Amino acid sequence: MEENFLYNLKEPLEYTPKGKGNFEKTATVEFTPPNMKCFNEVSDFEQLFMGSLVSAGNLSKAGNIAETPEEEKSALQNLKDNVPKARDIRMMITMSQEIKITSLFGAFKRLACKCAKLDNITPIKIAHFEKLEYNDALNMLCEYASFFTFPSLLVEE
Repeated sequence: MEENFLYNLKEPLEYTPKGKGNFEKTATVEFTPPNMKCFNEVSDFEQLFMGSLVSAGNLSKAGNIAETPEEEKSALQNLKDNVPKARDIRMMITMSQEIKITSLFGAFKRLACKCAKLDNITPIKIAHFEKLEYNDALNMLCEYASFFTFPSLLVEE
């Protein structure tokens, strides 16, 4: 089973913890691994994310990666060994001509509202995203993609 992913915010977020009335601050957002509870949200995000990479010319379209099974295994192993870091992913998705980053981020927000918590108890909400610093929000998307999306797409059958 996959482990949870913790994203450390550069700017702490003020929120009201579930079951409490006082404001608190947190600098950590915790994502659970993708599951069937958030299937629609994860699928929408993955489809837009991978589409943005293909659009930007960072990945070949399916079937064009290798001509032989040996080349395909080698290309897959290379991707596994060199999963892009968040800063690389951010550059790749901003270069996309077909997929707008606003659409990708909208899908990410919907996904996070299903599988992310602020204090391991309080589900993150759209209102929390509106309080995030711009770079924190985009970096969280890119870190999530590096931690969960790429590895899940590189699983061999």
